[in-house]
Amino acid sequence: MGRLLRDEFLDQGGTDAKSAMALAVGLTGYAPAADALRPRLQDGQQNDMLVGYVAIALALLDCAPAADELLTLMQQCKRRPFVLQQCAVALGRLGDVRVVPALLGMLEASDSTAVLAGVATALAAVRDRRSIDPLIGALQDPERTFLAKAFAAVALGGIGDKSPLPWNVAIASGMNYMATVDTLTNGSTGVLDIL
Repeated sequence: MGRLLRDEFLDQGGTDAKSAMALAVGLTGYAPAADALRPRLQDGQQNDMLVGYVAIALALLDCAPAADELLTLMQQCKRRPFVLQQCAVALGRLGDVRVVPALLGMLEASDSTAVLAGVATALAAVRDRRSIDPLIGALQDPERTFLAKAFAAVALGGIGDKSPLPWNVAIASGMNYMATVDTLTNGSTGVLDIL
């Protein structure tokens, strides 16, 4: 099954179908498929969904050799929150200890709302306890901006959340995506768009 899905991944033209095939291959655990997936990380201009799901698929395939590429991509995609988060989650699943220091460095070095939001979401998704003390330190640092402190608090909330799923899953479950309203989701300010 893994081989067939890998071949289907290679034959697909559309990014949505390719993204789905990448995840399907990852879920099969067919490790030889990693060689077909890894080149998709090289092209940084790819569709964010495709690159993010390829990163997750590589982690599901336990492709440890892709860790360096994932780390580099994560650091290059500071303003692409979906790719940033998926690379961080993939590195966390692979057990790469470099992911938390890299994310904390991005949190410290940026004042951009987009970067801070992406990093906070990624830290919350990785849920590594080593990030707790530095995040508390960021909250107590008088030199940090209010915005940086707010996103450090968001990351801490995500790390400490007792639920394994994000808070908005209950709202999104069973939702008719073809009949949404802006207050629910519009890509930026809807309830489901909130961190």
